[in-house]
Amino acid sequence: MHRFTAIVLSAALAITLGARGTNAEVWSKLSIKADFSVSSYPSDESLKTAYYPATGGDPVDCRADAQMMYHFDRKFGRSGHGALSYRAYPNVEFELGFGYTSMQMEITQHGKALLTGSCWTPDPSSTLYDYDTQKGADVSYVSVRPGVNLTLSKKSRIVPYLNIGLDIMRISAKANLLDFVVLTLTPQGSQYILSDSTEEVELEGSDWAFGLDIGSGLEFKAAEAFSIMVGFSYMFQFNKAFPDFNELLTANSSATARSVQYYNEGMSLRNIGAVIGVKVYL
Repeated sequence: MHRFTAIVLSAALAITLGARGTNAEVWSKLSIKADFSVSSYPSDESLKTAYYPATGGDPVDCRADAQMMYHFDRKFGRSGHGALSYRAYPNVEFELGFGYTSMQMEITQHGKALLTGSCWTPDPSSTLYDYDTQKGADVSYVSVRPGVNLTLSKKSRIVPYLNIGLDIMRISAKANLLDFVVLTLTPQGSQYILSDSTEEVELEGSDWAFGLDIGSGLEFKAAEAFSIMVGFSYMFQFNKAFPDFNELLTANSSATARSVQYYNEGMSLRNIGAVIGVKVYL
């Protein structure tokens, strides 16, 4: 990461210094741009609950404790972004952008039971529970991005650029996790029989996150006041969203799920994306 940052800063310095020897350009100072991008977001750390007890049973004779584990798998996003730019110097543009990103997320669910005492289960492996991956999670965010766009001389029809922006993001999440394991112990003679059922967990909420977006690419001048832009972008967050998972659980969620403790590091949106867009000079 330090090497990547050094490369970016060196490129920015080279472009800025190159601007000093450039004559006034004929391109307009004001421009608007719109772009579309597809991104890949890496998986986050697994989320785990604390162990929570089964109903029934006797702590002395038989105790069963359950734990749920969720893993937020790799995410893919589609973004639309628009910005108003002002060219303050021949090779330096300041811009203010707005964007919307929608992500597709899959959540893997696992559960397990920890037994102590005179407990009986027909199959030891039945204390491990694998549930269907949930694919209907809806995660999206709107962003405001003030930034700076550094370019080489615009006398050429093909202009390399480097863009650096601060992302201010309002992230919204909604999902239904249909399999939250609840254990029950039923006495049978001198032993206890373990059985399980599932309850629903509904997630809904929003949070703020901040990040740095770095992009680079080429601007192709197709007409006097119209350009096509292609490139790549990389964004990483300064803070993780939803550090308190309990706040995402709605009143419709399982009472058991709402009563347990969650160990969660939060959601990260670090990503790399491919960008294509247009730019119109006013």
